[in-house]
Amino acid sequence: FLVSFSCEPKHAKMQNIAETYILQEFQKKREELQQYNIKRLEVEDEVRDHQRVIETIQDLEPERKCFRLVGGVLVERTVGEVLPALKTSLEGLLKVLDSLQHQIEAKAKDVEEFQQQNKIRVRQQQEGAASGAAPSDAKASGVLV
Repeated sequence: FLVSFSCEPKHAKMQNIAETYILQEFQKKREELQQYNIKRLEVEDEVRDHQRVIETIQDLEPERKCFRLVGGVLVERTVGEVLPALKTSLEGLLKVLDSLQHQIEAKAKDVEEFQQQNKIRVRQQQEGAASGAAPSDAKASGVLV
């Protein structure tokens, strides 16, 4: 018979389980923060698109024909109908962007507090050395060469 015994005391196993749980929670919080940032970038793109369209059509005569994509369907409208709708939509997007920014700040603070409470140190990858990047690139990313 081959029997294996663990030499670790019971409290060491519990500590390993706790550390694993803490690291999983930390990773989850960081991923949530990353998702908020991705959403913020998407909303910023929408804001830029709306601003660009508003700038383009605001000087046109209100009776001029224009087209707008509504729910995946291209509909014919006039500039006079579309411009107020675009401005209202832009205001809503700006409110969403502001709300997202507050959520990101709160989540970043939460991640930082969790990291400090649990004494988690994030190890920086030395991508510059692995990919053969120039030393100036490595210094710019905070990696000591």
